[in-house]
Amino acid sequence: MARTKFRRALTPSGKPRKLRLQPSNQSPTPATSPLKRLIHYGRAYRRQIWLASACSVLNKLFDLAPPALIGIAVDVVVEQQDSVLAQLGLESVFGQLLALTLLSMVIWGLESTFEYAYARLWRNLARRFSTTCGWMLTAMCKTWSFP
Repeated sequence: MARTKFRRALTPSGKPRKLRLQPSNQSPTPATSPLKRLIHYGRAYRRQIWLASACSVLNKLFDLAPPALIGIAVDVVVEQQDSVLAQLGLESVFGQLLALTLLSMVIWGLESTFEYAYARLWRNLARRFSTTCGWMLTAMCKTWSFP
Protein backbone atom coordinates (compact mmCIF):
# COMPACT_ATOMS: atom_id res chain seq x y z
CA MET A 1 0.00 0.00 0.00
CA ALA A 2 2.74 2.47 0.91
CA ARG A 3 4.58 1.61 -2.30
CA THR A 4 1.56 2.56 -4.41
CA LYS A 5 1.23 5.88 -2.64
CA PHE A 6 4.92 6.55 -3.13
CA ARG A 7 4.57 5.92 -6.86
CA ARG A 8 1.77 8.47 -7.02
CA ALA A 9 4.23 11.08 -5.77
CA LEU A 10 6.43 10.44 -8.82
CA THR A 11 6.02 11.73 -12.37
CA PRO A 12 5.89 9.24 -15.26
CA SER A 13 9.62 9.81 -15.78
CA GLY A 14 10.30 8.74 -12.17
CA LYS A 15 11.16 12.20 -10.81
CA PRO A 16 9.48 13.43 -7.64
CA ARG A 17 6.43 15.59 -8.21
CA LYS A 18 6.53 19.15 -6.98
CA LEU A 19 4.06 19.21 -4.12
CA ARG A 20 2.40 22.48 -3.27
CA LEU A 21 1.45 23.49 0.23
CA GLN A 22 -1.85 24.89 -1.04
CA PRO A 23 -4.00 22.68 -3.29
CA SER A 24 -5.27 25.61 -5.39
CA ASN A 25 -4.42 29.17 -6.37
CA GLN A 26 -6.93 30.60 -3.94
CA SER A 27 -5.22 29.73 -0.71
CA PRO A 28 -6.90 30.46 2.59
CA THR A 29 -5.50 33.38 4.51
CA PRO A 30 -4.17 32.88 8.05
CA ALA A 31 -7.12 34.94 9.32
CA THR A 32 -9.67 32.31 8.23
CA SER A 33 -10.94 29.83 10.74
CA PRO A 34 -9.17 26.47 11.11
CA LEU A 35 -12.33 24.66 9.96
CA LYS A 36 -12.40 26.64 6.69
CA ARG A 37 -8.72 25.88 6.10
CA LEU A 38 -9.32 22.19 6.79
CA ILE A 39 -12.22 22.14 4.32
CA HIS A 40 -10.00 23.88 1.76
CA TYR A 41 -7.30 21.22 2.10
CA GLY A 42 -9.90 18.44 2.03
CA ARG A 43 -11.42 19.39 -1.32
CA ALA A 44 -9.70 16.47 -3.01
CA TYR A 45 -11.57 14.13 -0.66
CA ARG A 46 -15.02 15.70 -1.04
CA ARG A 47 -16.74 12.51 -2.30
CA GLN A 48 -15.29 10.41 0.52
CA ILE A 49 -16.30 13.00 3.11
CA TRP A 50 -19.89 13.04 1.81
CA LEU A 51 -20.06 9.24 1.77
CA ALA A 52 -18.70 8.92 5.31
CA SER A 53 -21.09 11.64 6.53
CA ALA A 54 -24.06 9.91 4.89
CA CYS A 55 -23.13 6.62 6.56
CA SER A 56 -22.86 8.41 9.92
CA VAL A 57 -26.32 9.97 9.54
CA LEU A 58 -27.92 6.70 8.41
CA ASN A 59 -26.33 4.89 11.34
CA LYS A 60 -27.85 7.41 13.76
CA LEU A 61 -31.28 7.09 12.13
CA PHE A 62 -31.21 3.31 12.52
CA ASP A 63 -29.82 3.76 16.04
CA LEU A 64 -32.90 5.78 17.01
CA ALA A 65 -35.40 3.29 15.53
CA PRO A 66 -35.42 0.67 18.37
CA PRO A 67 -37.13 2.99 20.91
CA ALA A 68 -39.89 3.59 18.36
CA LEU A 69 -40.21 -0.16 17.83
CA ILE A 70 -40.49 -0.67 21.59
CA GLY A 71 -43.28 1.90 21.66
CA ILE A 72 -45.09 0.07 18.86
CA ALA A 73 -44.62 -3.25 20.71
CA VAL A 74 -46.17 -1.77 23.87
CA ASP A 75 -49.01 -0.49 21.70
CA VAL A 76 -49.52 -4.00 20.29
CA VAL A 77 -49.63 -5.56 23.78
CA VAL A 78 -51.98 -2.95 25.25
CA GLU A 79 -54.27 -2.19 22.31
CA GLN A 80 -54.01 -5.60 20.56
CA GLN A 81 -56.63 -5.41 17.75
CA ASP A 82 -56.69 -1.58 17.74
CA SER A 83 -52.90 -1.00 17.55
CA VAL A 84 -51.06 0.90 14.81
CA LEU A 85 -50.00 -2.33 13.10
CA ALA A 86 -53.57 -3.66 13.21
CA GLN A 87 -54.68 -0.53 11.35
CA LEU A 88 -52.05 -1.32 8.70
CA GLY A 89 -53.60 -4.73 8.07
CA LEU A 90 -51.96 -7.12 10.55
CA GLU A 91 -54.94 -8.35 12.56
CA SER A 92 -53.45 -11.00 14.88
CA VAL A 93 -51.24 -10.09 17.82
CA PHE A 94 -48.81 -12.87 16.92
CA GLY A 95 -48.48 -11.52 13.37
CA GLN A 96 -47.86 -8.00 14.69
CA LEU A 97 -45.16 -9.19 17.08
CA LEU A 98 -43.59 -11.32 14.35
CA ALA A 99 -43.50 -8.29 12.03
CA LEU A 100 -41.86 -6.22 14.79
CA THR A 101 -39.29 -8.97 15.34
CA LEU A 102 -38.38 -9.11 11.66
CA LEU A 103 -38.27 -5.31 11.44
CA SER A 104 -36.00 -5.18 14.50
CA MET A 105 -33.61 -7.68 12.92
CA VAL A 106 -33.46 -5.69 9.67
CA ILE A 107 -32.90 -2.41 11.51
CA TRP A 108 -30.20 -3.96 13.70
CA GLY A 109 -28.45 -5.32 10.61
CA LEU A 110 -28.57 -1.97 8.80
CA GLU A 111 -27.37 -0.13 11.89
CA SER A 112 -24.40 -2.49 12.23
CA THR A 113 -23.59 -2.23 8.53
CA PHE A 114 -23.60 1.55 8.49
CA GLU A 115 -21.61 1.70 11.73
CA TYR A 116 -18.92 -0.49 10.19
CA ALA A 117 -19.00 1.55 6.97
CA TYR A 118 -18.66 4.95 8.62
CA ALA A 119 -15.90 3.78 10.95
CA ARG A 120 -13.93 2.36 8.04
CA LEU A 121 -14.55 5.36 5.76
CA TRP A 122 -13.57 7.97 8.37
CA ARG A 123 -10.47 5.97 9.35
CA ASN A 124 -9.30 5.63 5.74
CA LEU A 125 -10.08 9.27 5.03
CA ALA A 126 -8.05 10.41 8.04
CA ARG A 127 -5.14 8.22 7.00
CA ARG A 128 -5.14 9.48 3.40
CA PHE A 129 -5.60 13.10 4.41
CA SER A 130 -2.79 12.99 6.97
CA THR A 131 -0.50 11.30 4.43
CA THR A 132 -1.22 14.03 1.89
CA CYS A 133 -0.64 16.75 4.48
CA GLY A 134 2.61 15.04 5.44
CA TRP A 135 3.76 15.11 1.82
CA MET A 136 2.93 18.81 1.58
CA LEU A 137 4.73 19.54 4.84
CA THR A 138 7.80 17.58 3.71
CA ALA A 139 7.88 19.48 0.42
CA MET A 140 7.55 22.77 2.26
CA CYS A 141 10.36 21.89 4.69
CA LYS A 142 12.68 21.03 1.81
CA THR A 143 12.36 24.60 0.52
CA TRP A 144 13.46 26.13 3.82
CA SER A 145 17.00 27.35 4.14
CA PHE A 146 18.68 27.38 7.51
CA PRO A 147 21.62 29.67 8.40
